[in-house]
Amino acid sequence: SVFLWFGITCFYAIDRAMAFVGVIKMLPLPLGYLFFMQFSDETRQKATGYIAHIGCFMVLAGILALPFSALKEQLWQAGRLGGFFQYSNTCALYLLAGLVVICNRWIENKSREQESGIKRDKMQILEGIVLLAGLLLTGSRGVMLLFFGYLIWFIRHLSSQKAKKYGGFCIVAVFALLAVVMVVTNGAGEQNSGRIFTVFRYSSTWKGRILYDLDALKMIAKYPFGMGYHGYAYVQGRMQTGVYKTLFVHNDWLQAALDLGILPAVLFAAVMLRQLLKGSQSSMQKQILLLIMLICGV
Repeated sequence: SVFLWFGITCFYAIDRAMAFVGVIKMLPLPLGYLFFMQFSDETRQKATGYIAHIGCFMVLAGILALPFSALKEQLWQAGRLGGFFQYSNTCALYLLAGLVVICNRWIENKSREQESGIKRDKMQILEGIVLLAGLLLTGSRGVMLLFFGYLIWFIRHLSSQKAKKYGGFCIVAVFALLAVVMVVTNGAGEQNSGRIFTVFRYSSTWKGRILYDLDALKMIAKYPFGMGYHGYAYVQGRMQTGVYKTLFVHNDWLQAALDLGILPAVLFAAVMLRQLLKGSQSSMQKQILLLIMLICGV
């Protein structure tokens, strides 16, 4: 339906040519839907488990690319790991999904209490360390904070008191390690691993996002049927109330209303909420969906 709405906006968009480009960029949505519909629920569930493996491969590829400038330019942006997505925040969100997979698999293996499960636990711990390292290297503060919030929730729902204490110790240890890195490197890690410590010290980014959102609401009120793909970038200069320049509003819920209109954005949010509350997806898939919905608003 999102793909169809992008097609409709071509008839009244601010820039109809760019609106058509938007339709082309949305082609992976219906094609991906048709592709995954060819498989059973069990196969799709199994495919979700590969997110962690692919995330580990992406992190290791990024680290190995550091000595080679040509490769580093492709996988790193402004000192932050962007991975195959070439965008740090999207890479961080993918790695976060991988960490959710690891946490849920760990619970499943513990509940089975099989010999093979013990071996997988060791591999999952190693994968979790790689994914967490990659997440920190992306320097995505919003995703980092969301992950630590998820981890606290996850630990509280563990049945074993020993596991809860171990999980709490891991959280403290990670922050302590980051603090040591920041001190030893004299703040050199602020672009990536230590960026989480700049959340309140450098608040211009957060204030800027709030300004984007407030200006976007005014644009939505003036263009309730949307402006088409990239329309926001053209109108922004006329309606902004601060000094900034950005192609996107950095809030996917507002961006949907800016591009498609209020009604499609509300319907899209309603569909996502229904899937979260009444969908047939597994608990792990719903956890990933919830985290995606939350980060889309940051």
